[in-house]
Amino acid sequence: GDKYRGIGQVKNRVIQKREEEEVRKKEEHEDRERKRKLRMQVVSKEQKKINEENAKKKAEADKAKEQAAADKAKEEKLKADKRKELRKAVTKAKKEREEEEKKKKEEDDAANAEKRKAEEAEKKKKHAEFLASQKQKQAEQFKNLEKKHENQRDGYQEKMAEEEKKKKQKEKERAEKMLKQEREKRAKEVERNEKIQQLKDNPEVQACFKKHKKALKHLYQFYCKASDSQEITFDLESRLNTLQFKDFLKLCRHFNVYPTIATKDDVIFIFRQLTREKNVQPPTINFDDFLEGLLRISAIGEKVLNGKE
Repeated sequence: GDKYRGIGQVKNRVIQKREEEEVRKKEEHEDRERKRKLRMQVVSKEQKKINEENAKKKAEADKAKEQAAADKAKEEKLKADKRKELRKAVTKAKKEREEEEKKKKEEDDAANAEKRKAEEAEKKKKHAEFLASQKQKQAEQFKNLEKKHENQRDGYQEKMAEEEKKKKQKEKERAEKMLKQEREKRAKEVERNEKIQQLKDNPEVQACFKKHKKALKHLYQFYCKASDSQEITFDLESRLNTLQFKDFLKLCRHFNVYPTIATKDDVIFIFRQLTREKNVQPPTINFDDFLEGLLRISAIGEKVLNGKE
């Protein structure tokens, strides 16, 4: 019994101690809460005071701002009124100056009009006097010129006759010069033809042509066929025995006949000589003409062929 009674006492003491601890904690919590509320009241009071001071400062600042805006508006109004007055004064002065300039211009225009009128009258008077003097002067000049023409008419006719005589003499001399040049040209051509004929009759030339006739014939026919003419022909023999100008020129160029032995103009002249008496279009040469053309080229380039140039 004593054992259980001691256990109960211990238990009661533990419970009592726990309750005392709880009471102590509760009192501490209440104390802290009371202190917190007190701090909050102090902070709230200080914040309220600060807010009231800020509101007061803001109100004062707004009032000062409104006053500054009012002062500025008043100043701007004064400036605007001054500008308005200034514009009125400038406009008035400008208008007065324009009216004054207009009046002066009207006066100047009137004076200038009178001056121009007087100058125009003076100019017309001088012009009339000038025309009268010119008319008289022209009449005198015409009279003098007519008299001069009468004096010069006989001499002029003699001069014209002399000039006509000189003109006829010049035409005669020109005709004689042209005739002489034509004769010289024909004489040179005759001489050249005689030389070509001598070459034709030369046994050595004939032997050379005979020896190389086959090769020359092949060469001639090759360039006859080389023509790029657009004409359609069914005469093959005629095609192989007619050499056109452009093919003759091509042959001479390919074998350096020009510019080595003769000039291109020489080759053209020789072809025209060979076809001069032929009534064929386009002009062509046969094989005999071709051989004669070679002789004429050799005659022109005799010095080159003989190694003298």
